[in-house]
Amino acid sequence: MYGMHYRLNAVLYKDNFDEKKKLINFAKYNNTQISIGYAVPPVDKINPSNKDIYFSHQDKEKLQEIINYLLLKINTGYPIIDPDSYFENIFRFLNRERFWECNYPTRYGWINIAPNGKIRSCTKKMDEMDINFLELDTNSIKKTRKQMKKNLKICNAECYSNCAYDSSYYVHNKFQLAKKIISRLSG
Repeated sequence: MYGMHYRLNAVLYKDNFDEKKKLINFAKYNNTQISIGYAVPPVDKINPSNKDIYFSHQDKEKLQEIINYLLLKINTGYPIIDPDSYFENIFRFLNRERFWECNYPTRYGWINIAPNGKIRSCTKKMDEMDINFLELDTNSIKKTRKQMKKNLKICNAECYSNCAYDSSYYVHNKFQLAKKIISRLSG
C-alpha cells in the first residue's frame, strides 16, 4: 500500500472483536500481513491496567467463537501470520500451564531498549536492566542474554505475547513457517 511494506498488529480485548474483524478484512483486501494477539494482564503487577479487557474462563464461549472465526480466516487465505496453536492454546494460558518456551532472550538481533538507553529484559515486562545499550560488547551481550534467559523461568506462565509465542513456535516448527510463507506468496 502506497509503496510501503508494513504489517498490522491487532490486540483482542473482551469487547473489541467486531472492530478487529474489520481490520482482518482490511488486511485481506490490502494483502497485508496481520498479527493478532490476546490482551493479557501485564507481567509487571506494579502497573496494573483495566481488568475488564482481559479474557477469563468465564469467556469460554466468546473465545471459542473468536478461535473458530480466526481459524476459518487462516484456512481461507487471510494473511494472519500467527500459528493456529496460538489461538487454540488460550485456554492453556488461562489455566497457567507452562506449555511453550519463550525464546525472547535468544533471538539474534532482538534487543529492546528503553528511551533512556537501558536494555529491557522483555518488551512485555517493561523493566530495565542495569546495562546501557551503547556500552555493550561481545562479552556483555553473552552475559545479558544469560541473565535474560534466567529471568524467563519466573515470567513465562504469566505471559502470552503473540510476538514471543510466534517466534518460539516457528523456531520449533520451521516447516509450518515455510508453509505460511509459500501460501502467502502463492495467494
